[in-house]
Amino acid sequence: MKHITLHSLLLSFVFILLQACASGKVSSSNHHSSVPPQVPDLSTSPAPGESVYRNEIAVRAVRHFTSSYPDAQEERWYLINNGFMAKFSKDNVKIRIDYDKKGNWLYTIRYLTEKMLPRDVRAQVKSTWFDHNISSAEEIQVGYSFIYLLHIYEGEDWKIIRVADGEMSEVIPPGRAG
Repeated sequence: MKHITLHSLLLSFVFILLQACASGKVSSSNHHSSVPPQVPDLSTSPAPGESVYRNEIAVRAVRHFTSSYPDAQEERWYLINNGFMAKFSKDNVKIRIDYDKKGNWLYTIRYLTEKMLPRDVRAQVKSTWFDHNISSAEEIQVGYSFIYLLHIYEGEDWKIIRVADGEMSEVIPPGRAG
């Protein structure tokens, strides 16, 4: 009798734990879905690029993320080669943060429009490519340094301009002759 009661208690505990893991997946897009949440298969590791649960992320990364971005919206975590990635938005700006496997912050990428760029960066690029329009930009923060990649075009002429430490250069994309 004791064996059956202990066994059923243990089974109930495992079921509750799995249910808690399933409902703990970080995703705002599933809140209004009519599809019931799936219980994760904890026996296998997720493949790189797969969305993962917050409890599968290194604690250091989650702590850094929650303290740095307490008001993050649409938060999603992914397993990437050699670490983790968080994608979210804040103040209508899409942001990506990468961490190594131990949870150490590597870099942050903010996806910007022309109006969101610092004035000096925009002015520097426009002073050389004044006829070009800025379609989008990325602000990459590594440590205390910022690198800007601006995607500019004039007609069919597309360029990527890199601005870092006051220096500006054209980036030649892979597969395109210089």
